[in-house]
Amino acid sequence: MAYRSFGALIGWQAAVERIRNSAPILPSEIVPLQDAPGRILRDRVLADRDQPPFDRITMDGYALRSADLSRPAALLLKGQLFAGDEAAISVGPGECVRVFTGSRLPGGADCVVAQEEAHKEGDRILFTAPARAGQNVTFTGLEARRGDVLLSPGQKLTPAAMAMLGSVGHLQVAVTTLPRVQILITGDEIVSPEAVPTALQERASNALLLRCALRERGIPAGYTLLGDDPELLKAQIEAFLEQGTDLLLCTGGVSVGDRDFVAQLLKECGFAEVFHGVNLKPGKPLFFGARAEAQVLAFPGNPFAVHVGIRIFLEAWLRKALGQAAEEPIYLPMGESRRRKTDRVECFPARLDVCEGFSQVLYAQHTGSGSLRAGLSPSLAMQEEPELLPGMPVAFWPSG
Repeated sequence: MAYRSFGALIGWQAAVERIRNSAPILPSEIVPLQDAPGRILRDRVLADRDQPPFDRITMDGYALRSADLSRPAALLLKGQLFAGDEAAISVGPGECVRVFTGSRLPGGADCVVAQEEAHKEGDRILFTAPARAGQNVTFTGLEARRGDVLLSPGQKLTPAAMAMLGSVGHLQVAVTTLPRVQILITGDEIVSPEAVPTALQERASNALLLRCALRERGIPAGYTLLGDDPELLKAQIEAFLEQGTDLLLCTGGVSVGDRDFVAQLLKECGFAEVFHGVNLKPGKPLFFGARAEAQVLAFPGNPFAVHVGIRIFLEAWLRKALGQAAEEPIYLPMGESRRRKTDRVECFPARLDVCEGFSQVLYAQHTGSGSLRAGLSPSLAMQEEPELLPGMPVAFWPSG
């Protein structure tokens, strides 16, 4: 194979845009509610009734008319209401009702006084402080009216979102189908995590990095370890495509060295080059290709380069394919000085620090793109200027 050098490198924003333009939006499927946690919602979820559906009491205490407590007073205790009670009970002038969290507000009452602010004296309750209308009550429809949108397409079904689905009786949920992803780890020097490596070998940490990043999104993926034999690599890529693959992830062999065959092999397997080479450190050799039914992201083999590739570029593909909005970094002030080591835009491991009540970004020291420790940093930042000074804004990606 002929040696080649990189042409003009594209910027990371252009790379993200090309990935999103090429990535598909996967179809939706209907799953039972219990199988929906962590998935991406595809339909709107509407309130099936007013929320709350009645004037709901938010604290144990006494329901009464606020007009009766313009000054300290003793009110007649008329009865009590527990959550779920259907008893017809109301409050008249000079009366109160013992109520509990979650119960409905009795007719005639407009507020609830906490039990800690009252004392029982025979059949009367002594209140020593005034009350205001509406206190400790959530009135009907305050949270939502019937037909209001509670959840929107593209939302991840977090525990809170799952609780919302259950509250409206949404037992069947439309979610995006999970992509079919395959992972190919190349390199004669790479051995399985179970193996005992020689002094010149490395265990396949990138395989676990990619696989676990996908599993955090509920996406199952196996991985295959191969050396640098072009025929074996091409056969494996073709096998993945025959099995049905939406996204192929490769690491290693993607630069321009004498044994970097991956980019050329991907083209021979029908992937059109969308870009090869990004103005970024680490991650310059990144290759992205597309064919009618699949895309491929091929990362360099250095662990921190893969970590950066997952957080910025794989995330861009996944968000588009799953029906989510694009993600933008947030810009926060740098908390210290940092000089760029090359003329490329640099990603570096970062952490947030709070100084005088304001968040600032600090550099988490690491030894380079081959560092496994770099990926342990909770977050990622990007330096586009030759030098960052304290207070300058820096692009920041929180932990994914």
